[in-house]
Amino acid sequence: MSIALDLSMAERLSDDELAQKARAIEIARYFPIREQFWLERLNGCRSVAAVFVCDIHVETFAKVLEAEGVQYKVLRRGIGVNEKDDPYYQAMEYLKAHPDLRNK
Repeated sequence: MSIALDLSMAERLSDDELAQKARAIEIARYFPIREQFWLERLNGCRSVAAVFVCDIHVETFAKVLEAEGVQYKVLRRGIGVNEKDDPYYQAMEYLKAHPDLRNK
């Protein structure tokens, strides 16, 4: 069952807030898994320059890298970002305003 469907049965939210909340929970659940995968791929080559293209993950993946003592530099934001990405940026803001969703 989808996150949005689960929420729609449990809570009375507008369609817009339902979508934002579902995306925010998706981000909270799955970004750490993806970012841990990426970090594991760095093993053995942490001193070599690497490029990650991950605009929406910049803040969260940067925290993972910092915690592991991996140096990084953000060269540019917004490469390839278009209107269809906007709901995920809105969901990131929603998650910032509702940090309790990280525990769902």
